[in-house]
Amino acid sequence: MKKIHALCLCAILCACGGNAKQPVADVKATNEKVQVTKIPSKPEGIPVLDVNKKYPKKSFCIQDIADVEYVPLGITDDILWLRRELEYMDDDHIIGANSKTGVMIHDRQGKPLHHFHRQGGGPEEYKSIFGLCYDKKTDEMFINDFMGNKIHVYDLKGNHKRSFSTGFGGQNRVNEIKIFNDETLLGYVQDDYWVLLSRTNGKKMAEKSLRADKVINLRIRKEGGGQANVGMDMMSHQRGEHIISSYATDTIFRLTPDFKLQPLMAKIPASRSMEVPVFMAYTGQTPRYLFVNTIKKEYDFDKQTGYPSVDYIVDKTDNQIYERGSITNNDYQGQEVYMEDINADQPSGIYLQSIRASSLVEAYEKGKLSGKLKEIASKLKEDDNPVLMIIKLRK
Repeated sequence: MKKIHALCLCAILCACGGNAKQPVADVKATNEKVQVTKIPSKPEGIPVLDVNKKYPKKSFCIQDIADVEYVPLGITDDILWLRRELEYMDDDHIIGANSKTGVMIHDRQGKPLHHFHRQGGGPEEYKSIFGLCYDKKTDEMFINDFMGNKIHVYDLKGNHKRSFSTGFGGQNRVNEIKIFNDETLLGYVQDDYWVLLSRTNGKKMAEKSLRADKVINLRIRKEGGGQANVGMDMMSHQRGEHIISSYATDTIFRLTPDFKLQPLMAKIPASRSMEVPVFMAYTGQTPRYLFVNTIKKEYDFDKQTGYPSVDYIVDKTDNQIYERGSITNNDYQGQEVYMEDINADQPSGIYLQSIRASSLVEAYEKGKLSGKLKEIASKLKEDDNPVLMIIKLRK
């Protein structure tokens, strides 16, 4: 899914990978630079997507590949979800956050437990919430304070544990964070630059810079003022895997436990060689399928529309690439399922989609719902918190 604004475009782009036998991309990898150099014809290697090629379409029903659960998120005066605030889920808790009500904690069935909002200018307070990750074992919640250029650590009740600077200044702020291991956080800064930060004091432990031989300007500027921009979630937030998307190299990589790069998929032509660049990232996977999204750097300021996107599927049983058709839901007639809808700190193999209460109320009145979702919608009001759709991929 993607949001388009005249000043900024936000596209949810997470990553995944798998074995394939398409032509491969030669990738030169060092700690300083990674660059796709050519596409030889070899029978073994990572799959390559040609964005100039027309692929056949493939559609399916989500229940064919996954078990689906619905959790209505309870509402109180202090726990108000706008829609896309989900940050974390495990077997016991669902956690969301927004600038209005702060951090909101529910149990696994959606019952509101408590919230905290420690926004301010004090030493134990954050200026902004730009994503968070939570370690259940240590009861540590890491909140990325983008505006304050810090990371604040709290327990689940909101008690402050510590804070530390990320060590970057000016425009070089940490955009995304996730837990890498017991000692470090993985952070994305900007311009294909990733760092490992100490969970104790924020010290930079390692870094990875992926840059092509030509700097790619993602912004589109309008004559007389105004601009549009492509924004990406540059890494998968699923627990148990560390996968990053590099728009400069047109390649998806897995980060190994020792912070080395393992190429998973490439795209041709290279974005830096195209008159109108097209960027790619993985958006999900099942045991059989890989999901890929591409976005074209194109925007109409008069219509305020642009950055057209195309979704693709790689079938790992025969390594064929398809343009993704529709992914339907047996429980909701007319609903389009997006595996990449929410890029939250969630267990591997689980994808999440948030459904507005107002949309469900309307669908219920029109007779478009069935099963458990119909039962839930019958009790909803239009201004209730959303219903979380939990997609559990079958092994």
